Amino acid sequence: MTILNGKIRKTMLGTKDFGFFTFLLDITFDGTGCGYGTYALDEYDKDKKKRVPTAVGLGAIIKLLETLELNSWEELENTFVRCEIENNSIVRIGHLIKDKWFSFPEYYEENNKTDTNIDINWNYKLRDINTELHKALHELVVENVEYMILNSLGDPYKKQTINNAITAMDKNTELFLST
Repeated sequence: MTILNGKIRKTMLGTKDFGFFTFLLDITFDGTGCGYGTYALDEYDKDKKKRVPTAVGLGAIIKLLETLELNSWEELENTFVRCEIENNSIVRIGHLIKDKWFSFPEYYEENNKTDTNIDINWNYKLRDINTELHKALHELVVENVEYMILNSLGDPYKKQTINNAITAMDKNTELFLST
């Protein structure tokens, strides 16, 4: 277990590409970063045939804000926090100065009385898959850029194309890291 001080750079609250209502905090550390979240804050209702809000999901958002002593979701951006890290994943997020911590799995276990559809292990598996996908995508992009550079020497049109590709890659990387 490692505890690092970090800063919440960006937040997401909604469904995005996940297919369920969730949150994600993009936290930066000294020279690196990590995401915290992607836990389902809703559940599938078989009778309604759609996802519906849950009390434990709303309670988790409230508990996170209380832990960090904030009044609204919007205040999360640029907030300094402490993060407990295990196996390259954030497992708890805490108040920067006070000994106050929030862990969604712990909160869920303590407060889930009626919600039945959140599989904590699935959230960890999803995070591992996303990490591996990001690593593979990064390696592929680096290889393609290196190939383009080697094949563009002396050709100004190809150099401009590479510069455009690098700019697009930077934007896509920033977009990927913000999700």
